[in-house]
Parts: sequence; C-alpha cells; structure tokens
Amino acid sequence: MIYVIVGNGVAGVTAAQSIVRADPSAEVRIFGAEPYPYYRRPLLWEFIAGQIEQDALYFRPPEWYAGRGILLHLGVPVAGLDLAAQRLALADGSHATYERLLLATGGRPFISPCEGADKDGVFTLRTLDDALAIKAYAQQASTSTAVVIGGGLLGLETARALRAAGLEVTVIEYFPHLLPRQLDEEGAAVLQSLLEAQGLQVITGATVEAVLGGVRADCIRLKESQIVDGELVLFCTGIRSKVALAQAAGLTVNRGIVVDGQLRTRHTDGEPAEDVFAVGDAAEFDGRVY
Repeated sequence: MIYVIVGNGVAGVTAAQSIVRADPSAEVRIFGAEPYPYYRRPLLWEFIAGQIEQDALYFRPPEWYAGRGILLHLGVPVAGLDLAAQRLALADGSHATYERLLLATGGRPFISPCEGADKDGVFTLRTLDDALAIKAYAQQASTSTAVVIGGGLLGLETARALRAAGLEVTVIEYFPHLLPRQLDEEGAAVLQSLLEAQGLQVITGATVEAVLGGVRADCIRLKESQIVDGELVLFCTGIRSKVALAQAAGLTVNRGIVVDGQLRTRHTDGEPAEDVFAVGDAAEFDGRVY
C-alpha cells in the first residue's frame, strides 16, 4: 500500500509513524513544502531568544525516517490533486501517485485588515523561516523597539523572546485582558503584572489600525489614535486552515477540510472521498477546527 502525506508537521509525521508501526511493509511518502524535517513549532520563540540553537528544534534526524521506510520529500510543495487518478502534481513539474492520501497541510497565519502590514519589519510567526527572519531583523543595530499584536500564548512567548534579545517590547491585545481563552480577568491581571515586571509593556482593549513608516515599519497607530513605537511588528492573531489544495480538488471545505469521525474527506456532492483523509490544523470535524 502506498501512503502519501502532504505536510511534514506534527500531524503528518505522527501519522507516518503510526502507519509504519501498524504495517511495516507500507510505503510511506511525506511531501513537505518547507526544506526542513519536522521541527517543534512551540520552541521557535526560544530559538528567537537565543536560548536554543536551530538543530535543537528538529525532533528527529533524517536518518530516523529512512530507517523506518518513510521517504521524506522536503522543499517540494504540492501544486494540485487529481482525485480520480490518485495523483499529485508537484511544484517542480513531477507527479506522485498514492493509494491512500492524508492532507496534513496545517494552518497559515491570519492578519486582520491593517494598513501598512506589507512594510519591511512586519512579520508573522508560523515557520522556521519566519523565526530566522525575525531573529535576523531583531539583531539589526537599527532595531530597538518591537510591537507584538496578540496577547495569546504565542504572542506572549515571542514578546518575552524579543525582550530577551534586547528590544523594548509592547504587547497589544484586542480583548480586555491577556490570554482571553485561558484566563479570567483576575488571573490575567496577575499575569500582566508579572510580565510588566520583566520589562514588557502591555496595552489591552486596543485595536491596531495601521503600521506607520516609510518602506520600513517604525510604529503603529491604534484605533484610539495612540502611537506605539515598533520597528519590528509581529502579528500573532491566530491561524486559518490551509484548504486551497483540497478546495481546488473538489473536496468539501468550510473553515477547514470537512472530515467524518474516521477523518475521511468528502466530495462537494456529499459523497465520501474514500481514499483521502485530513488531519490536524487543516481538518474540521462537526463544525469545529480543533
């Protein structure tokens, strides 16, 4: 049986490991758009802070995959799916066939509409390349201030990383308090006082209206007309499922790729796509993207 997995994040790699454990004779191929083997996304902020080196991000060496019969194709984006022919079109012009297909395409950063978000110095943090770019920009002699937009877990962790790198950092949160999904108002107040004691500035209940500056960012303007210095601007405002590949292939897509209780996808006519599955940040089950 030929299993093909699109995406080499935690969902895709965990699935590959489970398949070869259950069926050692299986041929498992992973296609990843990034040039790196699976790495720990939750540790990217530690890498930005200089607390760990890049090699420490990788969960397993390439030899681990080869030793288990998992074929890694890194830096090879999938450009299209032909469900009838059970074939993938790859960005380099080649093709790959499958008998079972798992879409583990993950998520993409979401940036709410904001004027100036295309300026130099404006980032999101989802990939290792994002972290490398943020780290390099933060180390420039001309960069001394940063604004992190989003007071969730990723935003706060990365704000602390930038502070550790020597920048003056302000966190902007739309909701009235930090970590609105995890904490009540009282708990968030305790957290905010601890973060401020570590040198972070925090503004809650605020909406970012524009990133200001010339080619490069130098500050942001809030809806309340307040100006906040920020030569590095980082949006940590959530993710959206990556569904374009599935949608173009004629699979049912809502907020994510719609799956049933066995993670099977379905065609837009409602019929199950028996050999195509989806998992992780890309998948939606029972109206929810987990």
